[in-house]
Amino acid sequence: MTFSKQDLRAFLQMWRRIKATGNGENMFYVLKRAYNERHRRYHDAGHIRQCLEDFGPARDMMREPLSVELAIWFHDAVLVTGASDNESRSAELAQEMLWAGGVPDKVAVRVPALIMATKHDEKLSPRDPDAIMLVDIDLSPLGAHPKLFDDNAQRIRREMNMSNKEFFRKQALFFKKLFERQNIYGTDLFHDKYEKQARRNIERFAWRAGVAI
Repeated sequence: MTFSKQDLRAFLQMWRRIKATGNGENMFYVLKRAYNERHRRYHDAGHIRQCLEDFGPARDMMREPLSVELAIWFHDAVLVTGASDNESRSAELAQEMLWAGGVPDKVAVRVPALIMATKHDEKLSPRDPDAIMLVDIDLSPLGAHPKLFDDNAQRIRREMNMSNKEFFRKQALFFKKLFERQNIYGTDLFHDKYEKQARRNIERFAWRAGVAI
């Protein structure tokens, strides 16, 4: 899945609201090339578009919505199969591009920090309300209809270049950590919308993987 002209218009509208001085269209096409990489099956333009759809209703609840919106665009810009530092490399790329693009200093510094929250590392569990919202947005597909959840899982498996057995085991262990939290989602908005279905999806996935939760 690739970005459309409508996505370009949305990006440029955001770019103008941020008051960036650089060429927003060039910035968009750099991101488009990144998300069009051939090995991507899940973390592509479709995932970014879905995140932006979930961002819309939450926008007015955020302290700095433009920073969160920019973080969504950049948070999976670097995707190296098997690497553990994709989030930090995406954050570094964002900072480099935003400085070069004439984005105001406050935003250019804030966006990389928000991106790092999407690593979903318990040791780095965010306290910043905007980062918590971004994490919820990134995890919203866990609460999708079971058929879509299963389709997404297979797309991630192909992207990770793993066998079914290897993928189900590894992913179930990650899901188990989320499931053991008091709440998967940190905000009332996403908890009310996705929590119950996300837990059902994870339970079913873990059962198939033979992982007790």
